[in-house]
Amino acid sequence: MNSIKFVLCISRITYIPDNGLAFLDRLIELRGKSLIGVLILENRRAPILFRALVASCCGALHTAGALLRHACHADRRQSLLQAASIPILHASSANGLAAIQWMADRARAGASVGVNARTRCVFQAAALSAMPHGWYNIHHGVLPRWRGTSCDLRALVAGENPGLSLHRMTDAIDQGSIARTFSVAVEDRQDYAGYLQRVQMAEAELLDAWLSEWEKRGRCPTERPNWHDAPIWCRTPGALELLQMRWAKGIRL
Repeated sequence: MNSIKFVLCISRITYIPDNGLAFLDRLIELRGKSLIGVLILENRRAPILFRALVASCCGALHTAGALLRHACHADRRQSLLQAASIPILHASSANGLAAIQWMADRARAGASVGVNARTRCVFQAAALSAMPHGWYNIHHGVLPRWRGTSCDLRALVAGENPGLSLHRMTDAIDQGSIARTFSVAVEDRQDYAGYLQRVQMAEAELLDAWLSEWEKRGRCPTERPNWHDAPIWCRTPGALELLQMRWAKGIRL
């Protein structure tokens, strides 16, 4: 059974408490030999610092603290990748020439597919076609119903279990066919920061299960249409919504 080689695209700075270190550590444990490249997209520092300031003023102290820590300190994930001898490219966008050339190089090295994890970059045609089997996204909401950004937070506020979806990427947001979904049971709906930290294991295991099915079948697993008669489109909460979530609903952000 041949191992499916893949590349990963992540953001340099996230609001995850450990910046996604646990996800990457678990993924390397599960798939270190088949992960043959990581593209790290550099966030612009000024907007990140502004978001941290707004989050802090709204009482979202965990979010603000995470953004500031990850903006000001060295990225521990890079040391983890270097220790595993996994090639890294830093780029401002997945759609730039350097990133696309790097993808083509990784494809020549045997990568079949790319996986996007917690970046908000909308991949364009040249990037999407750079991998033989395209790109897939780990979406933090259960498709086809929950679409957009911050779906996990919106689901928690709505009293529903959040979840994950792996879907094919297209040049339209959250529109590609669905490869796999997973609902996450949550004990403490008020602890969003804690949820973000814990769900990383499920992210890595979702991806591993999909790749394992691909290897077992000898072909990319069957996908299903991404259609819902009443989809919920979410967006990142603004300052007023953060205040309401934090102080009216008691969500620890």
